[in-house]
Amino acid sequence: MKVLWFTNSPCSSIKRNNEKTLAGGWLTSLENALKDKEYINLSIAFISHSESEPFLFEGTTYYPIHDNTSQNVITKLANRIKPLSDKDNRLLPAMLKIIQKCQPDIIHIHGTEECFGIITEHITNIPIVFSIQGLISPYKEKFFSGIPYHDIRKNENWYNKIKLTSVKEEYQSFVYRGERECSFLKKAPYIMGRTFWDKNITLLFNHNRKYFTVNEILRDEFYTAKWEKTQFENQLQLVSIVSFGVYKGYETILKTAKLLTNHANFKFTWNIIGYDIHTPMLQITEKALKLYHQDYSIKLYGRQNSQQIVEILKSSDIYCHVSHIENSPNSVCEAMIMGMPIISGYAGGTSSLLEHEKDGILVQDGDPYILAGAICELQSNFKKALQCGKNAQTKAMQRHNPHNIIDELLHAYHEIINH
Repeated sequence: MKVLWFTNSPCSSIKRNNEKTLAGGWLTSLENALKDKEYINLSIAFISHSESEPFLFEGTTYYPIHDNTSQNVITKLANRIKPLSDKDNRLLPAMLKIIQKCQPDIIHIHGTEECFGIITEHITNIPIVFSIQGLISPYKEKFFSGIPYHDIRKNENWYNKIKLTSVKEEYQSFVYRGERECSFLKKAPYIMGRTFWDKNITLLFNHNRKYFTVNEILRDEFYTAKWEKTQFENQLQLVSIVSFGVYKGYETILKTAKLLTNHANFKFTWNIIGYDIHTPMLQITEKALKLYHQDYSIKLYGRQNSQQIVEILKSSDIYCHVSHIENSPNSVCEAMIMGMPIISGYAGGTSSLLEHEKDGILVQDGDPYILAGAICELQSNFKKALQCGKNAQTKAMQRHNPHNIIDELLHAYHEIINH
């Protein structure tokens, strides 16, 4: 079976030049598991900022799609001024050329965020399946949750505004990509997803689509890492992984940390992975709220690789997920499979991951009072926290079993091709 992926990530090919990436590790894990199947001939097309010919590496054929945006400053600014559809039109011929050269039995587009779905207008003789990562359209509705637009613009770095990389441009990109995503989903005959959230939203856009449940393989390090505490630290160690979007909820952490500082009867440290003092959203949020991490026992770790994240999680007590909208956040899944006590916002598809009061605690997203209260509850009841972590681990081990996931994926491929 000849399978062609379109992905946002170069997957395992980064090893070819000894490069490192901190994103997309789950996709590399899926690639490695799939290419062990002798009857699968896998090719991967990905957007690259350097010009390169197709190449074979460790049994997979890679097709870089050159997007020449990494030019001098003037060229970069010129490209940012152009309509976002210009990139789609520029990359379409390259994608069609790859399909013609590869001649796959099935095309698998990972995610609806990028422009890959425009090939559906031109490819009618090869089945195409989308797997859902996030969904831009509903994300857009929660984009400014927590901090109003005018507060962001008032406190944003002038340098980002000049470079046209500000929150304004990011939101405009969301609007365009959300509309483009809707057009993809309306015509997509096959969808792979894993939560009630993505299942029902894709049904809204296309009542005739066929839906397959295919879970995600996590990064290797998390399958063997275990959270093994027998009691909480005297100074409670909270931990969150926060990425760069406006809607990722850093303001909830600040407000919650303030409440705990003022009212809780215990000391704590809140370890933040993903942000450092130079992160734009950290600077914007703290200026807008006039709350600063150093005043509320918040420790910034910046971006970390998977092994570093494992070590931080193992030394922490409770994982707190604060994003205002998600599908199935890998950070929650990774904390679950390690057996950590977890508190997560009830947002998007998170309730498909863990059951409230059984595998962890679900709270209203963006509500610092209930988040602070839930932290107090677990801090005072280690037995409950430990049991929730064990239940979460059992559920995650089954859900993220690589053999099961490959079976789910191959079943979907065979059914789509036969259909």
